Amino acid sequence: MSAIMCSFVYGLLRSGSSRQTEMDALMAQPTRVTLPFNFIGLPALSVPCGFSPRGTPVGMQLAAKPFAEDILLRLGYAYQKATEWHAAAPPLL
Repeated sequence: MSAIMCSFVYGLLRSGSSRQTEMDALMAQPTRVTLPFNFIGLPALSVPCGFSPRGTPVGMQLAAKPFAEDILLRLGYAYQKATEWHAAAPPLL
């Protein structure tokens, strides 16, 4: 099994919703995308990867096999060094 098990880009938001509705939906289910990894004990990490059409932040979640936190953190760090999403701010309401 490879060190990095899977990576996901989550489309959590509906395209026709308002920005406030999107934020409310995210806050209502904060563990929706982390629950499977928490449940089975896999290390996971989310890195910023852009913004929705409405301007809300979008993250990419990476997960690794058990005890591969070092590889996962290096991957997240490499992604952050290769992109500028971690420094970007969403537009004001």
